[in-house]
Amino acid sequence: MFNAKIKGTVFISILSIAIFIGCISSENNFSEKNESWKTENGNLDFNWLALALESPEPSKHCDSIIVENAKSSRYKGFCYLLSAEVTNNRSNCLKIKSEPTIRNNCLHSLDNYHGINRCSAETIPAPSDMECAVTHAVSQNNPEVCDSLGDERDNCIYYYSVISGNAGSCNAVSDKNLKDKCNYHLGLDRQDKNFCALINDQSVASSCYAAVARFLFSNTDSTNKDNQSDMTQYCDSINDQGIKDNCYQTLAKRKYNADLCNYISDQNLKDDCIIELVSGRINDESLCDRMSTSHKKEICLSRLYSRVNPTLCESLTIDKIKWDCFTGGAIRQKDITICKMIDQTDIQKGCEEDYSNRY
Repeated sequence: MFNAKIKGTVFISILSIAIFIGCISSENNFSEKNESWKTENGNLDFNWLALALESPEPSKHCDSIIVENAKSSRYKGFCYLLSAEVTNNRSNCLKIKSEPTIRNNCLHSLDNYHGINRCSAETIPAPSDMECAVTHAVSQNNPEVCDSLGDERDNCIYYYSVISGNAGSCNAVSDKNLKDKCNYHLGLDRQDKNFCALINDQSVASSCYAAVARFLFSNTDSTNKDNQSDMTQYCDSINDQGIKDNCYQTLAKRKYNADLCNYISDQNLKDDCIIELVSGRINDESLCDRMSTSHKKEICLSRLYSRVNPTLCESLTIDKIKWDCFTGGAIRQKDITICKMIDQTDIQKGCEEDYSNRY
């Protein structure tokens, strides 16, 4: 059992996280052999966490948290942070690999509790490890501290940049992939697409622009002309045409606004943009008239018909697209009898097999 001061710290930490995530489960029973760290909706189960922290080695239970996305990565980081506080074991902080802010908060929390600065000049004359180097670099606002780390220099500067938010420090990273990652994180943290422009890998740059756009326009009404103008100006300010097109496509899908597809210069991408929208929730058959070819128009109509009314698939003139329309309709409507509308026995059987494989 841990002392009262640590208990208070852990309680406040758990309560803060619970308020932040807002999803405490009350039905989970802890088992050494069958740990269930998350609730049915994928959030961290805090009954499980509380019981895990009472166990002799809580960090072992943190190991069981599977990182599937950014949210579960934060959960795992918080679990290690709390296990470090409970056991007063600094090594648990070092298990936090993908959340530098949580990792450093964990280290600072334990060091402050003991009234020492592990990375001070008095205890370690030179920054001989990553944690100390990052701590020194942040406290001194000087990424050159990382130069003493040799092969770990770039990682040190990366963590320094993400934690400090220093706009120009990513440029000091030698590794191109890590430099791109550094600018990507700064772009998201600052919601500033100018950092995306510094990324060399075009796929990463596209993701950066799209992510910043989602932040900037997440709560805007795209049907409002002023808001739509802001969106088009944002994408239009991107120099690379391919990334610019991807920006428009991302916003069109995000806002279910087919008008934004019109700004895409690449015709195939423009067609795909509209097809994705009618495949989702837009019930406007006239959008398929914008397709560049009759073949694409049939595909567009098939995606719409399979979703809203599979009987309309019969009106399609290209057999394969028609059959795909019926098959897609059977699966989307969860109605295997739609396969009977296919007039070829072998294709009908394939439709029924696809349905059975799905359900």
